[in-house]
Amino acid sequence: MNDKRVYVLLLVLVVFLAGCTRTTPANSGTPFCGGIDGIEMKFVEGSPPQEVFDNSQFPFDMTLRLFNKGEHNVLPGEAKIELSGISSIDFGGPPYTKIIAEPITGKHKDQNGNCVDGDPILVTFGGPGEEAFKYKHSLPGNTKFSLRADLCYSYSTNSTVQFCIQRELPRFNQEPTCKVTDTKPVSNSGAPLHIENFKQSPGGEYKIAFSFDVVRKGTGAVHSGTLCDSSFQARNKVHVKVFSRVGAISCTSLRGGNEGDILLTDNDKSSKTLNRRNMNCILDTTGIRGEREFETPVNIELSYNYKQHEDIDILVKHLG
Repeated sequence: MNDKRVYVLLLVLVVFLAGCTRTTPANSGTPFCGGIDGIEMKFVEGSPPQEVFDNSQFPFDMTLRLFNKGEHNVLPGEAKIELSGISSIDFGGPPYTKIIAEPITGKHKDQNGNCVDGDPILVTFGGPGEEAFKYKHSLPGNTKFSLRADLCYSYSTNSTVQFCIQRELPRFNQEPTCKVTDTKPVSNSGAPLHIENFKQSPGGEYKIAFSFDVVRKGTGAVHSGTLCDSSFQARNKVHVKVFSRVGAISCTSLRGGNEGDILLTDNDKSSKTLNRRNMNCILDTTGIRGEREFETPVNIELSYNYKQHEDIDILVKHLG
């Protein structure tokens, strides 16, 4: 076997092995893979076709590929797709709404710190066992229809911060091991909402104040309630839980508790989108015993429904 053939075989083997692992390089310094995406939704090429014919002469289906690029596992029944832009009067009667019966698994870190992707799933409308789509009427000429698929799903963000606890002032000429007055880096799981701008400072006797921003990073819509709930009462609402293994936490935006719903607002009054909410909390160190100074995680969980869409055009041609 000559050198050129050996090189080609080795190259094919490397490509094959790379395609099987589906991992990204390790980052052991953070607990999460990160990113600002949830579920990516795309129409599969050719389904639906770009062009069909009128008078029921071209039956077809529509298939969407769902790939969870974030780190929250969406369970069966926690995602829904709704089709709009076309009607059953014109295109027939397959279901135009589907609750996803399969899990949509997100990425995760393995024991070596490598990020491992979940598997994509396919959702088909008008496939086997269902009536196919077809334009049933006669058109005067070629006509374009714009189809939209809305994807709604339940999602969550996990965030963690290394919080500095000091139960008394640093001793003379002793450098503190951590800073009570400081801006802390935040580790966010891969998701469309993040925690940013975490700051802590002394808040009085046996109290440490801290603040942070809940920020929408993705382009989809956030809401509470049921899937695809577009009511005014549900829009831009996020459920927040702030907790730590030490001390009691209370937040003014949560009516003095550590868990509840908030409404996203925006510091930029000229903006037409609601992207951000600042929160202020207190950690009470009264009941803490033991070490005089240490770091401990403060964890924040965000729970919400997320809605996004994908558009595609279908040209219906008239056969005279």
